[in-house]
Amino acid sequence: MISLEENQLRLTLQNEFNIYSVEELKKSLEESFDVVQNFIVSLEEVQSFDSSAFSLLVSLKKEAVDAGKTITFINISTEVQDYIETMNVLELFEGEVDNE
Repeated sequence: MISLEENQLRLTLQNEFNIYSVEELKKSLEESFDVVQNFIVSLEEVQSFDSSAFSLLVSLKKEAVDAGKTITFINISTEVQDYIETMNVLELFEGEVDNE
């Protein structure tokens, strides 16, 4: 689910966030990237997470930072947390992760 208020986009990812859903999400994000200053990505309901999903999050973070925008990942599900820890890349999200 995507909601847009003023210059903030809140994205709540649900169920399967993997190779089958990444392209659709990427298109939605690209459409709003220029008008949004802050991104909040909730991962609480993600039950399936793979390298495609991870790549999209890293790409989104890099693009946002390069453009002077902010991105915060909140409510990280166990599935996503386990993936990040297994890949030993928690530092990529350091200072960006907020478990509300």
